[in-house]
Amino acid sequence: MDQPVAIRELQERIAFYEDMKAYNQLFELLSGGLFRFTYSLVKSNEVAEEIVSDVFIKVWQIRDRLPEIENLKVYLYTIAKNFSLNYITKSYKNRVVSLDELDVETVIELNSLSKSQNMAGWRVGTLSGAKDRIDEVLRFKSNMDSGMFLPVQLAAAKALSLGKDWYGSINAVYRERRVKVFELLELLGCDFDRDQVGMFVWAGIPAKYKDGYELSDQVLYGAGVFITPGGIFVKAGEGYIRVSLCSPGEKLQESIDRVRKLLQEARPAGLAADLAGN
Repeated sequence: MDQPVAIRELQERIAFYEDMKAYNQLFELLSGGLFRFTYSLVKSNEVAEEIVSDVFIKVWQIRDRLPEIENLKVYLYTIAKNFSLNYITKSYKNRVVSLDELDVETVIELNSLSKSQNMAGWRVGTLSGAKDRIDEVLRFKSNMDSGMFLPVQLAAAKALSLGKDWYGSINAVYRERRVKVFELLELLGCDFDRDQVGMFVWAGIPAKYKDGYELSDQVLYGAGVFITPGGIFVKAGEGYIRVSLCSPGEKLQESIDRVRKLLQEARPAGLAADLAGN
């Protein structure tokens, strides 16, 4: 019996009979490869073992949905990848870097003002570093171009002088939007990490859908709400959707209301269960 057939038989025994023997056999069959894959990402035996364990706990938690998953092996590797990336993100987010670790005489820091100062499209950024390094860049630049339009430079300088109150007010707006995006994703039955940061929220689609395009189309044609399928950006994103936090809270609330109405209207026909992935 080849591996795909064996996996399908095991997942059906787990789903239909809650067969612990089949569950253990599935673990023995796939855990080694999952561990090696996970270790290649997190570089820690202990963490990789914990993630693989969490993956199989997830298998048991969703055992009633296993027959709907066409390729369980790919599905488990996707979960392992997501768990690993969540671990890596949290590890780097919590890491404190001392200036003593950096050679500030040779380091140059580049930053864009597009997101942090709400200047997307202005094509302006900052360059920080030791005076000698900055002078070298300026000497090179003076031979390549004549500089940006002065009002743009003045606007950027003003933006950089803004204090904590301004940043706090912007962060509050994005926090409110993120809460609404989470509510929308929960309505759709998506799997996502609430600790995500940045301008976008990524979410795994319910197992019922073959890819993010299918879910996106269903919501677009049923509720008039467009949600970006992750496959637009990269092939590995096909099992995801991405929601932007750039839309005003009113638009996000309208999207929630439309999707909720779609679910309520579709419930008699069973579409609500389809949208939630049940």
